[in-house]
Amino acid sequence: MLLHALILGSLESLSLCPMRKLRDSTFLPPVLKAPYLAWQEALRIFGIKPFLISPHTPLWGNSHLPHFRNLLDFIYWPNLQIKCLRDLLDQGTLLTLPKLQERYPNRPIDPFRYMQLQHAFRGQFGGCNPIYHKFAVTNVLHSPDSQKLVSVLYKSLLEAKPSPFQLAFAKWQLILPSITDDMWEEATDRMYYYLISTRDRLISFKILHLYYYSPKRLNRIFPNKSPLCPRCSCPSADFLHVLWVCPKVQNFWSRVVQCLSDYLDLPQVISPEACILGVVDDLVPQKYTRILYRTLLFYARKAIIQHWLQPVPPSFDHWVNLVNRMLPMIKITYEARGMPDKFVKIWEKWLDAFPLQHDG
Repeated sequence: MLLHALILGSLESLSLCPMRKLRDSTFLPPVLKAPYLAWQEALRIFGIKPFLISPHTPLWGNSHLPHFRNLLDFIYWPNLQIKCLRDLLDQGTLLTLPKLQERYPNRPIDPFRYMQLQHAFRGQFGGCNPIYHKFAVTNVLHSPDSQKLVSVLYKSLLEAKPSPFQLAFAKWQLILPSITDDMWEEATDRMYYYLISTRDRLISFKILHLYYYSPKRLNRIFPNKSPLCPRCSCPSADFLHVLWVCPKVQNFWSRVVQCLSDYLDLPQVISPEACILGVVDDLVPQKYTRILYRTLLFYARKAIIQHWLQPVPPSFDHWVNLVNRMLPMIKITYEARGMPDKFVKIWEKWLDAFPLQHDG
């Protein structure tokens, strides 16, 4: 850090560098330019334009504040130790000349220079009461308690942006207005834990975030692509249509749900909330049964994804084989975790109905 401060002239210049424009500092080596660009990106994330107004904003040598740069003999003020915005303010208001003199008693302040400063201040901020930006990063950096600094900064930046799950929720509300906050909370809380394969978890993530391109979306990107459903020729096939609404896909879902009811005594519920989002807590009280239910519904979704824009939907047998191909891996995982009995409790009924086929 001392070497970096030496490049810029002082530790103070180093600390204030991100608050100025890049051209206001001497040539920055890459080791300093990278943090500067990271700071600018943090400002963008928080929606702060065109620059940060905070108690620590430097008044001098700052191209963001042209009215202060145009002051003649501005060095007069930093010589009085008036360097940042906070040095001129009291409870958010520009100090009057008597108050300023009271704060800095060691040197008399020229009234004419104060009038110049007051004029520049009003021209720059549109009055005597500048409004600070709400920027959690500065509060963290200037906090006397700097424990877990990187983690706290990272958390502050993440909290400034809408959660990806909230963005996805807004999209789902457009295509499935019946979904509630509680349903969405259950869908996001339970989307991974019952899946063993990382690839399957990725598919679940992509479904929840509507990452698979529907004919309707492809048509918006490439007008020469047909917006028709490849299975039923619906004129505007969106994501929910391909995964759920299409009559041919509905036939597949009906067979899956009928199987769950006939062979496993699971609820015969055909709804996008249950089948697509896995909202089944109120339908199935037992934990192990819920894991089975969610897993089988997921592999039905995966079967459709594997036949995403094909003219024929997945068959019932394809879904059964998809599940049975994963069962050895699921069994090994439970055994490695020291929970072989859990595998039996979850999958016993399924294996009785659809036993694994062993070669030889």
